[in-house]
Amino acid sequence: MVKMLMWYGADISLAQSRNSKYNPSYISIHANPGATVDYWLRERVKAISQKMLTFARSLCARTFSIDKSISTPHFLRLNKISKSEIECQLNLHTKVNNFASQNRPRPRAFLFMIPIAFRTTDERSAASDPKIVRVAFPRDFYVAGHPINGYTTRQNNSFFAYELPSSIEGLHRLTCRLGSVLNRENLLIAVQAFSCTELRRNKSKAD
Repeated sequence: MVKMLMWYGADISLAQSRNSKYNPSYISIHANPGATVDYWLRERVKAISQKMLTFARSLCARTFSIDKSISTPHFLRLNKISKSEIECQLNLHTKVNNFASQNRPRPRAFLFMIPIAFRTTDERSAASDPKIVRVAFPRDFYVAGHPINGYTTRQNNSFFAYELPSSIEGLHRLTCRLGSVLNRENLLIAVQAFSCTELRRNKSKAD
């Protein structure tokens, strides 16, 4: 049942909502005295976070060094309503982020939105081995509103990235409207924030 909910876009984050007085992890433990569901969820969230880190690194290899994740992963599903609301738990240490040395640029926080899909083999996979792959955004996909600075262009169909304020910390709500002209219902989007360092472009001797 947990896997089916996840495949169909249920948010896997265990962060507590501001609108709820119940903690998801607390509920999962008491719903199953053996804590099986809670253990499975934590292992799956950890594994998907690692997959997202790999995806982000491959997408930005020439521009940014993706250092670490600073939030748990979230899932959004595009549907006919074309509206999704999420909350991200950001654990960015501002002292580390504000530190800049002569040899390394200052770290920056980016929120990534990457379209993904689950393979059919995920039905038999362990919590620590999610069978997910990157897919492309449809050409008519859009994100309405500008809550934070956009990094990517509209022509990019692999991911969207938004720069977060350098001092951001704690629980924040990101509200955005997702949609497409054709009202696609089969698009699953993974959302996660990462600490990134811009790569310095070494000038050639010819310059």
